[in-house]
Amino acid sequence: MKRMIALLTAVMVTLSLTGCGAKQETLDGATQSAGETAAVDETENTGAGETSAAENNDEKDLILIPHHFVVEAEGKELAHGYYDEIRLQGAYGEKYPQLQQVLTGQADDSEQFMNRELPGYGAWAQEYEVSEDVTYYSYLNSQIMRADERMFTVMDYVEEYSGGAHPNHGITASNLDPATGKAYSIKDVVIGDPEQFGKILREKLEENYPGIMEEVDSYYYGEGDVFGSKLEEDSYTWTLTEDGLQIYFSPYEIASYAAGTMAVTIANDEYPGLLNEALLVTEPQNLEERIGQGEEVRTMLEPEELIYEGSGPDMVILSNATWQPFCTDTEDHSDVKPLTLTRVKEDASDYINQVKWQEEHQFPVPSLDRYDDAYYYCGADVTQWGYDYTRLTIYDANTMNLLYDYDLSWLCNGPDDATETASDTRQYIFYAQIVEDMLYVSLGFNGYAQEEPDSNYMVAISLNTDEVVWRSEPLTSNAQNFRIVGDNIICGYGFTAEDDYLYLLNRFTGEKLDQISLRSAPNQLEIVEDTLYVLTYNTAYEFKIQ
Repeated sequence: MKRMIALLTAVMVTLSLTGCGAKQETLDGATQSAGETAAVDETENTGAGETSAAENNDEKDLILIPHHFVVEAEGKELAHGYYDEIRLQGAYGEKYPQLQQVLTGQADDSEQFMNRELPGYGAWAQEYEVSEDVTYYSYLNSQIMRADERMFTVMDYVEEYSGGAHPNHGITASNLDPATGKAYSIKDVVIGDPEQFGKILREKLEENYPGIMEEVDSYYYGEGDVFGSKLEEDSYTWTLTEDGLQIYFSPYEIASYAAGTMAVTIANDEYPGLLNEALLVTEPQNLEERIGQGEEVRTMLEPEELIYEGSGPDMVILSNATWQPFCTDTEDHSDVKPLTLTRVKEDASDYINQVKWQEEHQFPVPSLDRYDDAYYYCGADVTQWGYDYTRLTIYDANTMNLLYDYDLSWLCNGPDDATETASDTRQYIFYAQIVEDMLYVSLGFNGYAQEEPDSNYMVAISLNTDEVVWRSEPLTSNAQNFRIVGDNIICGYGFTAEDDYLYLLNRFTGEKLDQISLRSAPNQLEIVEDTLYVLTYNTAYEFKIQ
């Protein structure tokens, strides 16, 4: 899935594509076919700029040019790919050159992705057994939803199969200002009360999918309301059509994969004052009359194994020695002293918006999948919830060579070697960081301590021996991240109706050095120079570090 990052922005959808020429059923019930194109040019690609529009396209404003990629060896097709290039022409194209520049850039990205990744798919198809009826593939089918003077909207449907039990699917939407090529935000459209907007979505989802809100509420693990958070984050997939504002929720977005794709529509005049009338669709688009199909461009590729520099290490499965705290380091680290954290600021309220706090201080969104100066940390082996990773792969941040591959599923969930007992819940990786020759990882789950008393702890893994060196006390780390300063690890734990603390741990042994009481559970920890910033549900702290 990480290989699709250039084409897919982390939202998932269930589609039904069976091949390059298969009909694609879109969410509005229309169909779009990659196979309904002009005759295929069997020669190699001579460049997108040298294709000619079909004769009947002279009067069209918009042209969809299908690009097919085929990986073959010894006369056998091993993999194939597809994307749509969008060209503006006529008066519409002359009026909006900056929009065309953006669309051309998107097509270039897709072409680079196909040329870079598909040869590797072909190599994998040679190496692993695949049914004769199945080939590896990567598709990006585009559907133009709107094209007027105020907005140009494209829905992109992505599907890839590069081995495994099933394909990966995704859907995104681009809503662009034709004059500038800049993307609109959902907050440009929803100008009414954000709380009313959230309530409307809840009501419509429950009406369309009875009982779904119980799962949505249990699935969401962030602070506040999921719909309010998505509005602040500008993370909705949306379009404006003649029917009104249409919002799509993909699997893993607000509910589990099993919930499938969900959609709601808010009609233009249904809630006066909620939607920005200046952006609404007020006249028919007549897109079927305006869109033409360009001649297909075909690129032939050869299989080529995707190896960066070196094949990388084998995956290491880490065992769970015991649920109890331990340390195998025999050196004396008793000279490690706790940092002095002096509280200099405490802004308390009923609720603090984490996104606004991040924007105010220019802090990143804490995530397991992230870069630092030396490494790229990447979670893998997700199951039920979409964020419960139990495998960690770490790459060189500059070369993207795979350096470490750790399976932590036994460490997270057992059984342990001492008692052969397993976790009663689903524990997973919260955050990870390498310092010198040690990998530090925060593990746990999002729930009450009484459900899983041996959870929410930290471990240190030696990169030299691939062994767990120490395990901290439980219930010490469930914040979204932790910070390491010198020989101290700054982490924190808290939960509803439980004690909330900031903890200082000995980096070499995991021993608890100090604790500081907080008003509520810590969410995010950041350090700027000698100041530690700690955000909780209802309080923003600042500590001077000495």
